[in-house]
Parts: sequence; C-alpha cells; structure tokens
Amino acid sequence: SGGDSLSGGDSLSGGDGRSGGDSLSGGDRRPPGDRGMAAASADDLRRLGDVDDAFLLGDALLVAPAVRPGTTSRTVPLPSGGWVSPWGDEVASGPDRLARVPAPLPRVPLLVRAGSVVPFDDGWRQPQGCCAFDTDAHGRPPAGPDRLREPVSRDHAPRRLAFHCWPTGRLAMADGPADLSGGWAAGTAIDDAGDGDGPCRVDRLTLSGVASGETATCRWERDGDHPPPDRVRVVLHGWTAAAAEVDGRPVAVSGGTVDVPVFAELRLHGLLPVAGP
Repeated sequence: SGGDSLSGGDSLSGGDGRSGGDSLSGGDRRPPGDRGMAAASADDLRRLGDVDDAFLLGDALLVAPAVRPGTTSRTVPLPSGGWVSPWGDEVASGPDRLARVPAPLPRVPLLVRAGSVVPFDDGWRQPQGCCAFDTDAHGRPPAGPDRLREPVSRDHAPRRLAFHCWPTGRLAMADGPADLSGGWAAGTAIDDAGDGDGPCRVDRLTLSGVASGETATCRWERDGDHPPPDRVRVVLHGWTAAAAEVDGRPVAVSGGTVDVPVFAELRLHGLLPVAGP
C-alpha cells in the first residue's frame, strides 16, 4: 500500500500479484526496504556466515530465491527466532538451523518470522493459484479474473488491506517444540497517498493471548492524517476462531480470518490450533 509498495507485477511470489505494504517490519519501525544478511544482528552473522543469495525484507520476511536451473527446493540458514512458511508448506529444519524449503515454479521461497504482523494487499489473492497463502480461501470471496487484470491505481492504494498475523508459540521452525500455551505478534505499517510528500498514516498492531481455547486480542493504533480504508482483513495463521467481535460488536469469522470495518480492538474467541501440513 502507498507509494513504496511491492504491488502488481512486483510481487515476491511470481504469479500472485499480492503486494506487501509500505512497511514489512514485524515490530521494527524503520523505513521499509530489503536488507541483506550482512545487516542482521551479530548473532545472526555468526550463525549465517556468508550468504549472498537470500535476504531479509524488513525484519519479518526471509526471501531465498532458487537461482539454479531445475531447482525444486533449497536450503537457507535461519536467522534467530522461529520461522514459518506462509504457503503452508512443510519445511524441514535441522539442529544447525539450516532449513530446506520447497521452490516450485513460479514461487519464490519465502519464510516469515514468528511474532510478526505483516501488511499485504489481499485484493490480489488467488486461492487456487500456485502462490496462495494457507488462509486465502477464508473470508470474503477474492476478486475475479477480470479484476486481477486491471492496472494498479496511480496512488497504489490497496484493494483490500490485510494484516497477516503469525504468532509465536507454534509452527515455528528452529524455535524448539511447538508450544500451545500462548503467543503474540506485532508489526508496523506505513501508508500514504502515493506521492510520498502528502499525509501519511502509521499503523501499529499488537496481538496477544493466542492460546488453545482462549481469546486473542488484536489492537490497532493509528497515527497520522492519511485515512484508513473503510474495511480491512485480519488473518490469524495457524489458528481458527469460533467467534469474533470488533469494538464489542459481533462479526463473522471464517477460520482465523475476519473482514471488518476499521477498529480499535478485535477479539477472537474459542481459538483452536490448525493441524500442521
């Protein structure tokens, strides 16, 4: 979303036009942009060594392109913390923190740091496409094929701003055994009118209380003059909810996904973990 978004054909995933937001940080409030492994922490440098064919996009996304012809999977060293696949792939990780990730055409291998809330434009999602997230079939129906052929608007405004939440606590590679006792996630996104000089808005989202049978709470704080969209999509990966409410009003929930008006507090009740791939 906004002027610096990865929208339309500039997507990470090849066939899917889904875009990342202006900021793809999982808690980091610095400006958006990709960072090589060399910009990771000293501990990450010690673990990762010299890697020149993978990079961090913000603090939340680890992109590991397959650069050799005929490659169907690849290994990538993992930075500190837990990492999950947004595609729902099963990813093997050894004690040396080397993960083997599938690399089917035309999809770029991608991992998400557990504990992140990442903004995407879900107006481009294609549940039957090769780049579909594991939750894309949930919520309101996506845009039809004709809409997907439309050009990106001049202001790069998102068609459906979505906050994807990957909480800590389960399905996190290299982070020890799955822990269903609780989890959290946080992230920051920046949106503007597309010119970079006008009004802008900073969105800060925190998710807490993710545990089996419990209620998770997502809070959305906004700063700035650029207005938010009328509706947003919130996606909780790895969990389903029995019911949901926005600012005290009941709303429909599909799996762990809600399509709701702008809110201050979203509550997801009766959480249950989704079986892994």
